[in-house]
Amino acid sequence: AAVSNDYESRIVSTVPLTQGSNLTVTMGPRITTPTLTVVTGNTAFARARLIGTLPVEYGYANAIRVSENTSSNQFVIKFTSAYRAAIGSGNTYEFTFPDFAVVPGFILASVVPRGLVTIYTSSDGFTGTSPNSFTPGRVYRSVVRIQDASF
Repeated sequence: AAVSNDYESRIVSTVPLTQGSNLTVTMGPRITTPTLTVVTGNTAFARARLIGTLPVEYGYANAIRVSENTSSNQFVIKFTSAYRAAIGSGNTYEFTFPDFAVVPGFILASVVPRGLVTIYTSSDGFTGTSPNSFTPGRVYRSVVRIQDASF
C-alpha cells in the first residue's frame, strides 16, 4: 500500500552535568513501524497483528496505537522491557488484537476496520540501571514514529 504519512521525531533530555563538562549523545537507529497483518479466522471483523523489533536504545517503555483515519476508532498496546523480559521476547514483540466479538455487549462498530490506518509508535529509553536515577550526565531518549499503512 502507498504510504501517505511517514514522520519521525526524536527527543533527548539529560540530567545536568557539573560545570565545565561535555556530553556526547548518540541517538539510536530509526525506529521501525511494526508489520501489520490481518489474522484470519471466524470473526465478525478484521483482527490486526503487530510484529516488530525495538532498538535497544528505546526499549524501556513502548506504546503502539493503530487508528482509523476517518473516525476515532483505535486500539492501543503499551508494554515495557520488564514485560518483554518476562515473556522472553528480547527486543521483539507480537501482539494480536483479541476477538472481542464473543464478549456480550461488544459494539462491533467500535473496531478499527480494514483499510488505511495510522500507526503511532512511541518508545523511550535511558542510560544506566534505573529510569528514576538523577545521576549527572544521565541520558533519556524518546522517539515517535507515525506512518500510514493498509491492512
